[in-house]
Amino acid sequence: MEPDTSQQPKEIRQLQQEPPKQKTKERETFQTVVIGTNGTGKTTIIKKIVIAALKAGQRVLVVTPDFAEWLTLPEIHERYRSRIEWYKGGRRMIYQEGDLKLINDHFRNGLIVFDDCRSYLDARTSKEIHNLVIRRRQFMVDLIFVAHGFTEIPPKFFTFASQFIIFKTRDSIDIRKKELGSDFENIKQVVNTVNAEAVKDKHFYKIVKR
Repeated sequence: MEPDTSQQPKEIRQLQQEPPKQKTKERETFQTVVIGTNGTGKTTIIKKIVIAALKAGQRVLVVTPDFAEWLTLPEIHERYRSRIEWYKGGRRMIYQEGDLKLINDHFRNGLIVFDDCRSYLDARTSKEIHNLVIRRRQFMVDLIFVAHGFTEIPPKFFTFASQFIIFKTRDSIDIRKKELGSDFENIKQVVNTVNAEAVKDKHFYKIVKR
């Protein structure tokens, strides 16, 4: 059973229906952290955002560790990975060593989804991904990081996140108290609410904007 989208919060509707317009100058960008256990609806929400971005003419790159995921998007051939610099539409990239540098060096003006990012990103945060995060406005890229819990996303991503989409989780948010700063108590309350509501509806989620 998929979540009822008819009553989605306006933030999700805006991401789906009104993606930021592409401009030659810097534009406002977003960095979203999506957290939830398997089967809660993360992929459903993300696919709606991706489809809306493509319909609006945006470029989309989905990074995934799994060959069996995102099959509706053409795969970037391993011999021509630098072509992410100029292709139009959407592509999926099956992650391999060196891809973060390629993305940092070549991808501009579009949406990047790092699906199941625990598989290829760790707490140390490479200089390439760090640069992408802190310069997303200059690069005109929107970033979505997806994982099962708070411990599976590098700490720095919480510091720079502009919003969170929170589904049911099993780990503790307390480990990210430092990175969330003054937003910690509010987000912790949201996590508790979501986990309680998920007992009745496993697809329940909330959005927290900063």
